[in-house]
Amino acid sequence: MASIYSISTWSSGTTYSKNDIVKYSITASGTTTTYSFYSLVDNNVGVAPTISSNTWGGVANLNGVDKSIFNWTPSYNFNVSSAPLVRSIRFGEGYEQRLREGLNNNLIKIDLNFDKRNLKETTAIIHFLSERAGAESFIFTVPDPYSVRKLFVARDWAVSQVFINNFTVSVVFEEVPF
Repeated sequence: MASIYSISTWSSGTTYSKNDIVKYSITASGTTTTYSFYSLVDNNVGVAPTISSNTWGGVANLNGVDKSIFNWTPSYNFNVSSAPLVRSIRFGEGYEQRLREGLNNNLIKIDLNFDKRNLKETTAIIHFLSERAGAESFIFTVPDPYSVRKLFVARDWAVSQVFINNFTVSVVFEEVPF
């Protein structure tokens, strides 16, 4: 597997390695939806992907809705920025009144790097981002000190090949409201 565009359907007789990507359809309430799942372990065989699986990642249930989940751990060199939306009114003699603007006025942005990743993991990360295409939100657990699951979009990303089978993926996750 070296292409984000040729993804096979899950097969019960196939042994999957960590970061292998498969398509799998789940039927719920009469509706069938096809998801991309990513193997979280090596020697993954005979276990069908499900939303609650310990061996497959890619989909989780958040607030009663099935959403894609980004499972890869970023490198330590990440930046979280916050720019709360505030409306201010200035009065005479230096007084000022500040009000939060809107319900979701403090959404964060995270600059992430995934350094020293092999081809298989890089392919899985890029496949995940390409499937969402900057429009579909996904779940990501923000690293410490935040340590919380939030919804994000990734509008753009870059891949650098550092050496043979050594890649860096750079991406900005922008928080979106639930």
